[in-house]
Amino acid sequence: MGTSPPVLVLFSGGIDSPVAAWLMLRRGCPVNLLHFHALPSDEDVIGSKVFRIFNTLRQYHKGVRLFTVSYSHFLKRALDADPRLELAVFKRFMHVVADRFAARIGALGVVTGDSLGQVASQTLESMHAVTRGLELPVYRPLIGMDKEEIVNLAMKIGTFQDSVSEYADCCSIVSRHPKTRPRPAEIEAEWQRLGLDVAVREALSAIAEISPEGKVLKPVVR
Repeated sequence: MGTSPPVLVLFSGGIDSPVAAWLMLRRGCPVNLLHFHALPSDEDVIGSKVFRIFNTLRQYHKGVRLFTVSYSHFLKRALDADPRLELAVFKRFMHVVADRFAARIGALGVVTGDSLGQVASQTLESMHAVTRGLELPVYRPLIGMDKEEIVNLAMKIGTFQDSVSEYADCCSIVSRHPKTRPRPAEIEAEWQRLGLDVAVREALSAIAEISPEGKVLKPVVR
């Protein structure tokens, strides 16, 4: 551990992102997890599967850290978002927040659990559009794996049972019929119309850290 620089993982608590985090740990990267939640407060994350998976990953390295931020910063500005673009714009929002937060904590890249073609937001066109122009590189250690391979790894590392337990992650809340091949210009136009630069600033100022003991430390960025 520490043979490579730290990274920031966009962490949903589903099957894929914990496996992506573990793969980066295996290659010597200290891992920080950033979770966008739709719960009433950051404290509620402590009783969820996200907190349990966090502590499972800490069995592989005690330096794993968990940061949380509310989805509400996006939601209150996206109530009239184009349903076809809502998911792509939300993905863009998460990536912009992660890109800026990663730089502030010394991480040299953002990691996702994307697997090519697995869902609508993981087409090459969509992944390109939502990450275009970001400062830091985006690493996708699962990109060429199929679901069976990812599930087998999740079982191996002990995250699978928690990952498949019930939890309303943010991506499941937004549009059920997203555009699978959004263009960067479409996402940028919708971003500007909704005023999401303000939402990014608000989210960055509200990021909290949750300790392994279950204490909420906030804010971590001023």
